[in-house]
Amino acid sequence: MVRIFSTQNSARIGVERLESRDVPTQLAGIELPPVSVTDAPALHPKQFAVASGPGQTAIVSVYSASNSGLLTTITPFDRAYTGGLNVASGDLTGDGVDDIVVSTTTGGGHVKIYDGRDYKVIADFSAFSATSRGGAFVAVGDVTGDGRADLVVGAGTGNRPQIKIFRGQDLTVATPVASANFFAYDINYTGGVRVAVGDVNGDGIGDVIAAPGKGAQPIVKIFTTQAKWGDTSFSRYGYTTTDLRVGDTTDTGGVFVRAGDMNGDGKADIAVGRTLGTRATVSVFSGANLKNRLVNAFGFTSTEPGGVPVAVRDLNGDGRAELLVGGGDGVSQVRVFNNQGGIARSFMAFPPNYRGGVYVG
Repeated sequence: MVRIFSTQNSARIGVERLESRDVPTQLAGIELPPVSVTDAPALHPKQFAVASGPGQTAIVSVYSASNSGLLTTITPFDRAYTGGLNVASGDLTGDGVDDIVVSTTTGGGHVKIYDGRDYKVIADFSAFSATSRGGAFVAVGDVTGDGRADLVVGAGTGNRPQIKIFRGQDLTVATPVASANFFAYDINYTGGVRVAVGDVNGDGIGDVIAAPGKGAQPIVKIFTTQAKWGDTSFSRYGYTTTDLRVGDTTDTGGVFVRAGDMNGDGKADIAVGRTLGTRATVSVFSGANLKNRLVNAFGFTSTEPGGVPVAVRDLNGDGRAELLVGGGDGVSQVRVFNNQGGIARSFMAFPPNYRGGVYVG
């Protein structure tokens, strides 16, 4: 068991491309350090993003996976937008470079996708109706089995727990149409549904993973994709469902979820970040044996209703994913853990006087 002590919280980011001369030097009165915008992002095919939380101008910082070097900072929406964003990354264009996905935490889930090579917008749409209230959660991975990453979107707080799947090749049109949609939980549950993608059974096709927000029992659902369907005309998304309980019946603080192969066995492991009263914990469950916890970390401080944001990415290219954790109201610290639960990196995503918390993806 690893004990981790940090003060962190969740946050999401809004984004609009900033040229180097336009990068803000202040964030809601907070002095920002100089921001470097790379002229050759293709040199950094593996990237991840850190998003600021609600309460200040929403921004996203993009980092190189290899060394956590800052590549660029972008603001996806009007600078007056302070609602916060969710964030994910992955190669949606199929060019070998990770792209950045952001979504609002308010309204119908406004989604923007940025090309990882030049950070230009390649998709801009609302995942849900204009009458929706809680925004959207996003995840990236190949769930169609056609060899190209897809976008999975979960409805935010205040909406029914709907999940939509957008094929990667459909995202370049003005108004993408979901190729599949379904409800992860009882349709009367409105606490939001967090999403992840990972090949849990090792068949080469990504599975959709869902976790509830605040107010529901901590049951993670794994929707195992039954067959390839993305490149076949008139095919439909089929799945079987497995439940993973990650806490007891009184644990209703909410769960964040991501997936990736941390132990190198060819099957995606499932990381969850949750809040137990005022205490936060992060656990990683083996995809090969869901009863086996690979990592169980305590000591996080979180006042964010809904758990601790996590991400699972192979940052160093060794075939074993690392665990990224951002959470706990008051600081912008991001910690990266290896597959043994040891701290590999730790850095502050925003200036020392930033107090909004961060989301990672």
